[in-house]
Amino acid sequence: MPLVTLLVPATRATSAGRFVVGAKRGALRLFIGEVVNFVIVAFVLLPLHREFLGFVMKAKGRPRPRLRPLLEGETLLAEIRDLLKAQRA
Repeated sequence: MPLVTLLVPATRATSAGRFVVGAKRGALRLFIGEVVNFVIVAFVLLPLHREFLGFVMKAKGRPRPRLRPLLEGETLLAEIRDLLKAQRA
């Protein structure tokens, strides 16, 4: 996070960058810095999580679950692919 801290310093909140919600006051730069940190961590962890689950499913011998059902054309193409593989073997 050092590069993010250069762009949005989380330790130096200026009085001009404050917001008020009810009786609470907050530093706008701190809030923006935390949101940026969260988004960066989320975009890094999501692919890692998907790959880890794919590895676990592969180790158990199960195929990865599909995100959507196959369309009719995709089903036919999959059958053709399987028939061609069977002919080669």
